Amino acid sequence: MLRIDCYGNYQRSRKNTALKPMKIPSKDLSFQLKRGLASLYCVLGDEPLQHQEALDTLRAHAKTAGYSERAVFEITPQFTWEHLLPSFQHLSLFSSKKVIECRFLEGKIGPKAQEILRHLSSHISTPDIFLLLSIHKLDTKLQRSDWFSTLEQKGCIVTVRMPSPPETLLWIQKRLLSSELKATPEAIHLLLERTEGNLLAAAQAIEKLRSLGYSLAHPCTPRDILKVVGQEAQFSVYDLVDAFLSGVVLRTTRIFACLRDQGVDPILVLWAITREIRMVIEVSRKMKAGEGLSMIFKTAGVWKHREPLVKQFVERFSETQCQKALLQAQKIDEYLKGRAPGNVWDALWMLCLSLADPRPSKIRDLS
Repeated sequence: MLRIDCYGNYQRSRKNTALKPMKIPSKDLSFQLKRGLASLYCVLGDEPLQHQEALDTLRAHAKTAGYSERAVFEITPQFTWEHLLPSFQHLSLFSSKKVIECRFLEGKIGPKAQEILRHLSSHISTPDIFLLLSIHKLDTKLQRSDWFSTLEQKGCIVTVRMPSPPETLLWIQKRLLSSELKATPEAIHLLLERTEGNLLAAAQAIEKLRSLGYSLAHPCTPRDILKVVGQEAQFSVYDLVDAFLSGVVLRTTRIFACLRDQGVDPILVLWAITREIRMVIEVSRKMKAGEGLSMIFKTAGVWKHREPLVKQFVERFSETQCQKALLQAQKIDEYLKGRAPGNVWDALWMLCLSLADPRPSKIRDLS
């Protein structure tokens, strides 16, 4: 008996035959597409530029493959799923191939939506339908659910995340080259410093440089970079956490100052710090108990790319020092709630400096 696989290829059915789950980073999408176009893709991640470019790439490949029709649905908790289902029905032999795009505007996907997505994913074997899902945020629990596993088994999950500083540096270099531009190493590092955490600003700066006539024969200098970009760097509290985990004081200083100047709520900063310290204590205890690192990190919910940072911090800080840091965090909480006098930002700064110290001796006492 013949069946159609997720790439639209006819092949004979075999017992216990199933597609292997496929999850790829967005940077590898073009390489994966050389193998063929699957019938189902889910672009997952909240870095806006890479997310949009991944969607654009998939739409372009679908158009080339003959998917001339396109139906777009914006999914909210109030979405009526009955509006979507007819798009999958009544496809005749001579009907046009169609792209069905679902944009999830919120990270919460309810039970009904999960069941419908699981059902659609399980039956997306017709070459007439190309299902494209766009999800910016999805918590870890939902990613471990049955319906998400079905997505992985039937198609491709394209993951999007903000690249680390070294990855961003490489991204800028590639972007310059693809734009037929050249820049001095000093200019590239300045562009990274000015736009870190904001790939869209970096891309716009590179486009401005090209429009101004710079080329491979006319390299950009730091002065040229300053002409096209201001201080566009954007950071989150998670970047601050990664900075002190890595033990780089200057980077921790820079990110902390940006968060403070951006008006980030200090409650959020304190929450991120204490959450990470508690996680580190848990990891440290299990490591001492002799548990395997991979299982420890999985249980603690540590992403693969962050495992070296956490391990490095655990080796640098003792559990006693982490407990002292939690005591300082408790004092800062009292400042926030007005139960004790003290400058919240100054106290947070002292705590971050202590945690970023590559050779910690003791956590600075706020009392």
